Amino acid sequence: MINQTSTKKSKVLLALLAVVFLCSQSILTTYAQGTEVRVVPDTLTVGVEGEPIPTEPFTINVTATNVTNMNSWQVCIWYDPLVVNFSAAWLPSDHVFAGLPIVEVEPDVATTAKGTYLFYGCLLQYSASVTFDDTRTLCQINFTAVARGVTVLNISRPIEIGIPFDTSLDDPDFNDIEKTTYDGSVTVIPEFPILSILLVAFVVSGVTMVLLKKRWLQKLPTYQKV
Repeated sequence: MINQTSTKKSKVLLALLAVVFLCSQSILTTYAQGTEVRVVPDTLTVGVEGEPIPTEPFTINVTATNVTNMNSWQVCIWYDPLVVNFSAAWLPSDHVFAGLPIVEVEPDVATTAKGTYLFYGCLLQYSASVTFDDTRTLCQINFTAVARGVTVLNISRPIEIGIPFDTSLDDPDFNDIEKTTYDGSVTVIPEFPILSILLVAFVVSGVTMVLLKKRWLQKLPTYQKV
C-alpha cells in the first residue's frame, strides 16, 4: 500500500514538472523571438519573358510580430528606382490599427545623395496603444518593375547624415521599441530579346540565300567559246 502511494505521488510530481517545463519553454520561446518587422515576401520575382516592361504593379507587405505597447509605426524603404518604381501605399482592412482612431501619414518618395526611399507611417490618437504576439500587417505597397535587374527593399537602414528617416515602432511616449528588421528583394526577369532574335534571323536568312544562289549558279551548264 505504501509503495502504491509513493508511486502515485511520483507520477503526479513528474506530471507537474513536465507542465512547468513546457510552460517555461513556451515563455522562453516567445521572449527569444522578440519584435520583428519584415518585408513579405522576402524574395520576389516579377516579369514574364516575352512580355514588355514595365510590368503590372506587384504588392509587398510590411508586417510586425510580437509587439508590446505600440502607438505608432513608420516605414522607410530604400530601393533602386532604375529597377522598380513606387506606385501606391495603403492600409489594408485588417491593418494593425484597424477599428481604432488613427492619423495616417501620406506616403512620400524622395531621392537624396544616399539613394531613393519611400516613407510612410501611421499613429493612434489619444496615446492609445496595441499589444500582440502574432503577426499583423502594418501596410501594403505597390511597385512596378521598369527594367531588368535586382533591387533590395531595404527597411533596416539606420538614420545617419543624409538619411532623415528609418523604420521604427514607437510607444505612446515616442520611445523606440526594440526590434529586428528583415529586408526584402525583387528580381525582374529580362524581356524576351525580340529585336536581337529578328536581327539574327535576318542575318541567317541572308547567308542562306547567298549559299543557295551560289549552289544554283554552280549547277548551270558551262559554255565554252569556239
